[in-house]
Amino acid sequence: MKQHAIILGILALAFFCRVIGQLWVVLDSPEFLPPAEEWQSGLIPYSLLLPAQVCILIFQLVVFLQLWMQSGPLTTPRPSLGRFLKFSSLVYFLAMIVRYALTMYLYPDMRWLGDIIPVSFHCVLALYIYVLSLHFRRIILKT
Repeated sequence: MKQHAIILGILALAFFCRVIGQLWVVLDSPEFLPPAEEWQSGLIPYSLLLPAQVCILIFQLVVFLQLWMQSGPLTTPRPSLGRFLKFSSLVYFLAMIVRYALTMYLYPDMRWLGDIIPVSFHCVLALYIYVLSLHFRRIILKT
């Protein structure tokens, strides 16, 4: 369980850095970070996106703490939930690859770095869900 907790913690930390980076850009626009429009697709206004991201981070913190301390309802094996999360994470990841490919095809002026921040962090979240599926299916990663 601690192995999964460590990996999930690293992925959550990456997502946390993305959320902080975007908030920093919105509030201060530092020159060394990409402009605000590169941080999100614009499908959800930032006023709604930020609370959703905070909820995701809170969930990730709860998952990490329960797996690290090996105590709590999220430590119980749930193979069917694990299979569902595995399938969902793969669909999510593939959807982001298709999204990126379509963006590159439809908007050649955005090649190769256009839309990269949102897509890459959606891939981080898809990987997070996949690793969580391993935990629920009790699949131990080889180290």
